[in-house]
Amino acid sequence: MDIKELLVMVSDMTDNIFKQEYNIYDRVKEIIPDMQKAYKEFIELIPALNNIGMDIDINVVVGQLKNLLKSLENKDKAMMFDTLNYEIRDTLSLYDEIKEIME
Repeated sequence: MDIKELLVMVSDMTDNIFKQEYNIYDRVKEIIPDMQKAYKEFIELIPALNNIGMDIDINVVVGQLKNLLKSLENKDKAMMFDTLNYEIRDTLSLYDEIKEIME
């Protein structure tokens, strides 16, 4: 799954997370491998991006995945919503923009 597909999935999840018939936990489990792959690629790129003047904190990026896994483990929909909507969506959008510029 590419970044744009992940962004669509994250958007779908945040739109439906609180609906009774929507199993957010299964949905998140499905995309974790693709999310980890995208984050790994982005994290490996961060030192080069910071060398050209960007100021991206690797610890913050890593923390986003940890927060997602913690919200999944604790079945905390509010934390999951915040992590997906305000952290992961922004990071994936930034990474997608960077990838487009690099191509």
